[in-house]
Amino acid sequence: MYLSNFFLSMYFKSDIFIFISSYVYTYLYIYLYDYTYLSIYLSIYLSIYLSIYLSILISLLLLLLLLRRRRRRLHLLRRRLFLFLLLLRRRLLLLRRRRLLLLLLRRRRRRRRLLLRRLLLHLLLLLRRRLFLLLLRRRLLLCRRLFFLLLLLLRRRRRRRLLLLLLLCHLFLFFETELFTLRKADTESRCNFGSRDFLLNKHTIFESDNFCPEKEKKISNSRTFSFFYNFLEFNLHTRDLSIYLSIYLSIYLSIYIYNGHLDVRDSSHFLKILSLATSISPHLSIYLSIYHSRFIFIYSSRESRLIFLEFSLCLFSFSTSIYLSIYLSIYLSFSYLIFSIPATVW
Repeated sequence: MYLSNFFLSMYFKSDIFIFISSYVYTYLYIYLYDYTYLSIYLSIYLSIYLSIYLSILISLLLLLLLLRRRRRRLHLLRRRLFLFLLLLRRRLLLLRRRRLLLLLLRRRRRRRRLLLRRLLLHLLLLLRRRLFLLLLRRRLLLCRRLFFLLLLLLRRRRRRRLLLLLLLCHLFLFFETELFTLRKADTESRCNFGSRDFLLNKHTIFESDNFCPEKEKKISNSRTFSFFYNFLEFNLHTRDLSIYLSIYLSIYLSIYIYNGHLDVRDSSHFLKILSLATSISPHLSIYLSIYHSRFIFIYSSRESRLIFLEFSLCLFSFSTSIYLSIYLSIYLSFSYLIFSIPATVW
């Protein structure tokens, strides 16, 4: 009776208390009365028990696998639907644009040429957008270089004279500085290159407290900047020359300061050149500030940062256009945030 109750409860009932009670009853019956068939009954019980639980586990695993596959399929289907909808939307937009253009072509006969050009440009932009972006980026990088400007000068015949003037100016300044640094002659021989009254003025640096004992460099620097001042004063109304001369002058100033031939804080002629440059065009002062500040912040020290601050302040004070003031304020704030000039410099 107990065995039959046990098996019936195993197969037809799912209550756990009945399972436990039937198991206890069968165990006591076999142990007290007949324990010869104990191993057989236990093996049967365990096999049935394990088979049930194994079947449940296998079914659960199969369900999980099916759910995962369905999720992947659903995800792929969603992706495909999303991409298909995007492509369909783009195609519809393109078709709509083309239809509008065609309708405009039919309605307005006089403007057919312009609309055809727009349609062709639209198709070219759609087909070759990557190539167009690459070419545009390459052109922008080339425009930033100084050699590209020189190539433009060489290509155009009208501007060859400007290039020759710049080269002559460079040669003149180079030989002038070399001659003044190598020669150790009297003051009379120095006055042959320019008027001494213009150099030794009351407002110049030679009568200030910061006068340097190296007179040869000071005289050569003042004569160099007097030449630049006269050269710019002679070409006040040339717009192209001011733009190209600004780039040349900024590079020359950076090399000149790095070699130690010039102190910007003690040069009165440098201030005159800055005032004259800002009066010519705002492009000149912007090029001067940008190219000169790049060189200074590479070799960042207290003196160089002071030079840059006074340089930018001089440009800001002498500028008369709103265009220059806005650009310089943005540039100064950007440089202050990046390089974080300490309080000792101020």
